[in-house]
Amino acid sequence: MTEIILTGFFLLIAALGLFTTVRAAFITTLFSLAAFFVMAFLKIHSFAESYSWGITTFSLIIFYLIVFYLLIAKVKNHYEKYLFEMNTMILNFDTRITQVSRSNHDIKRNNQELKKKAGELSLIYNSIKNMSSTLDFFETLKSFSSDLNEMTGFHKGRLILINLDNYDKNVFQIESVYKFNSTAMNLPVYEVADKTPFDFTVAELVLKSKKEKMMESNIIFEKESELKMSHPVFTEMKAVLPVCLFPLEVKNEILGILITEGIEKDNYQKVNIIINHFAMEIKKIRLYEKLKSLSLIDGLTGLYLRRHFIKRLEEEMERVTRNKGVLSLMMFDIDDFKNFNDKYGHLAGDIILKETSNIIKSNSREIDLIGRYGGDEIIMALPMTDSEKAREISERIRKMVEQHRFNTSYDLIHATVSIGIAFFPNKEIETSLDLITAADSALYAAKRKGKNTIVVK
Repeated sequence: MTEIILTGFFLLIAALGLFTTVRAAFITTLFSLAAFFVMAFLKIHSFAESYSWGITTFSLIIFYLIVFYLLIAKVKNHYEKYLFEMNTMILNFDTRITQVSRSNHDIKRNNQELKKKAGELSLIYNSIKNMSSTLDFFETLKSFSSDLNEMTGFHKGRLILINLDNYDKNVFQIESVYKFNSTAMNLPVYEVADKTPFDFTVAELVLKSKKEKMMESNIIFEKESELKMSHPVFTEMKAVLPVCLFPLEVKNEILGILITEGIEKDNYQKVNIIINHFAMEIKKIRLYEKLKSLSLIDGLTGLYLRRHFIKRLEEEMERVTRNKGVLSLMMFDIDDFKNFNDKYGHLAGDIILKETSNIIKSNSREIDLIGRYGGDEIIMALPMTDSEKAREISERIRKMVEQHRFNTSYDLIHATVSIGIAFFPNKEIETSLDLITAADSALYAAKRKGKNTIVVK
């Protein structure tokens, strides 16, 4: 009976180990087996000699084989679970590595895009800086066309500059036209071009579209069919697509139109930025030129002011000396001008002075210089004009003034001019002041002779 109880006790200890952890199962089983062998070898209670020994030993051996089988199965389950967890961990790790690699690729791509954007912004900044650094139109134009080449690599372009001073009367003027070349053509970045009917038609098309609010910003033709169907003017145009019309606009005022060929759509935003700034620079230069002309031009007559006329006269005298040519200087004075002002008022006097100036300008050449020297004195320098030709011109002007009717608010008024003429070179004349003094002296001589006459010094 004792053997059975002890055997059951050992079996219970081994069995309890199976319901715990693998480590506990091994320990309890080994403890039970060790206790059994101790009892057997020490012959406790004559256990080894008893009849039950064989049965107990056999039962324990069978049981321990079952226990060890179950332990191995449990170890296998734990090992498979461990492998599954490790595989899951490895898969998660691979997934994480893939995500990190993808993120790293995205970061690199974003960095490349940021570098590209930074480069583009740098080009745009430098372009704006270069265009803003000068008030010379041709320097600005050169900078703009070079930057357009660098940013876009376009095929070719055409710039049409227009003047809308009288556009309220549906009249516009094309000031100038320029061709833009790709640097790949080994041509200058821009060239002056002749005005053509194409330029007027395109300008009219853009102005009409803007006026009728049919045009938001740009007109883009990406297909040849779109280009041909848009307007008859484009039917014979052999262009590299896409073709784009960029209006140069400042505060709803169209200053010009840029026509480009071959600029990809991705570049339109950059092009728009520098075109908008180019338009502002054109506006600024025009205002500067206008202010500059106001400081050089008399507001009433449109003639050079005295100081600027003398400066230009000195330049012409130097040129005459260098080229061994001749120059005539005429001084005009409206006879009895003070009496007109006193009798009819200063507005009538302004009309006489302005229309007399227009008569003189109508008899001048592009190379001639005309200025308002004093109150009613007008001075004109005629390069490459000898005494005979000067007499002929002055006589024609004198007669035209004499025959002209000045339309004032009072009545049609008659007026005449006296004219003094001097020439350069002359051994008695060295400076511009000497030449003006000689013409002025001839003018007073004409006054003393009875007015409405010509005296040559």
